[in-house]
Amino acid sequence: MKLFINTIIVFFFCTSAIFGQKNVKKNYTVDSFNKMELTGGYHIVLTQGNQYDVYVEGKQKDIDKLKVSVKNNTLIINNQEEDDNSKNSNKTNLTVYITFENLEKMECAIAGNIENEGLMKFNNFDIDYTGVGKLKLNLECTTIHVDMTGVGSVELSGKGQNAQFSGTGVGSFDARKFIARDLEADWTGIGNMKVNAYNKCVVTSSGIGNVKNYNNMEEN
Repeated sequence: MKLFINTIIVFFFCTSAIFGQKNVKKNYTVDSFNKMELTGGYHIVLTQGNQYDVYVEGKQKDIDKLKVSVKNNTLIINNQEEDDNSKNSNKTNLTVYITFENLEKMECAIAGNIENEGLMKFNNFDIDYTGVGKLKLNLECTTIHVDMTGVGSVELSGKGQNAQFSGTGVGSFDARKFIARDLEADWTGIGNMKVNAYNKCVVTSSGIGNVKNYNNMEEN
């Protein structure tokens, strides 16, 4: 009997632990926006659509720390403690799903991955990426500017007319599958920048890393 009772107790605590770790979903009501500021630790999935929508999936204790708001046409998401300047310390298994009609600028300083579903199309798009993780986007832009710092990585696919890529740090920048007509690349870091420009390619690089154009045209 004592063994049976102990077994029931162990089963109860194990079951409680399992159910306590179950992921939940929370929806946020947001106004329209065309810019984003993302800080803290979580993953991002972007979708371009005909509405503005934000929801998150993860543990309840992590969701409770997430702050979502829209101010001055900017979607602001943060789960970093006010007295904590480290992006890594608040890394969680949260995944934030964001749907929007159009974006002009995205500022990211997160520990986590950022990716998109389908193909995003913009006129002018500006990305300021500082992170620990991977920024992987498929997009078409008339003009695109990407500035990367830190130890993360950037992977772009799609096409654009005018592109400006810059980066510093230890990360890598792979835009071989992003076909640009005219490109300016500025790289200062240990990793490498890989680009694909077919009309004009202006390159500036310093440090251990380098910039390589995979279109086989001569760099200026």
